[in-house]
Amino acid sequence: MTGAAALAVPVLVDAPAEGDGGSFGVLHGLYWLLANLAERGPLLLAIDDAHWADEPSLRFLAFLTRRVDSLPLVLLTATRPVEPDAADPSVLSDLLGDPATDVVTIRALSEPAVLEFLREHAGATVEVAFARACHHASGGNPFLLTELERTLREEGVPLTAAGAERVVATTPPKLARATRAAGSARSRRRSAGACDRGARRQGGARSRVRTGANRAGGGRASRRDAGRCGPA
Repeated sequence: MTGAAALAVPVLVDAPAEGDGGSFGVLHGLYWLLANLAERGPLLLAIDDAHWADEPSLRFLAFLTRRVDSLPLVLLTATRPVEPDAADPSVLSDLLGDPATDVVTIRALSEPAVLEFLREHAGATVEVAFARACHHASGGNPFLLTELERTLREEGVPLTAAGAERVVATTPPKLARATRAAGSARSRRRSAGACDRGARRQGGARSRVRTGANRAGGGRASRRDAGRCGPA
């Protein structure tokens, strides 16, 4: 790696020292790394769980969102509603509030969709009453439903009307613990570096940022018209 992009090498080959991940040199290097890659052809940058991104990653997102004017780049970001205890909630809030961002609310799964989900994941017959209880407990939120299904499976709860009573007993305490545990495990996989937007269309650029919900009921997604690009 040569040129300005070489400034990004420290965070690409090893964990950066405390505070180094968000230094201007690293941010500048990451931007030029993306710019160089974009010269070879259009790029898609995708980041999931942006609400768990650490501060250096969010600083890179903010750095890039101010520089997305001409790169053939598409950004796809998924995040839950921004929480006050996020590493830097203002970055995601500003991005979602930008006039150039189209925010799409992701609807919750319907009761029939929950039934289909459970049948696909359980690999067994699932009674409607059981699926109805799971739908009520999770609110149709896919993440919560996944954690609920896993918890019930580990406890050997039957997928029947009788098992539906156990669904009520299992939530919310055990489900809350399961989601916290999943969040802790995934937060350890945070990475310092990727995302923002834009795909060029006849001289213009477009980028998409997605955000999701952390509570039963769905999430949000956004598409942003902009230009250059370059957050889990």
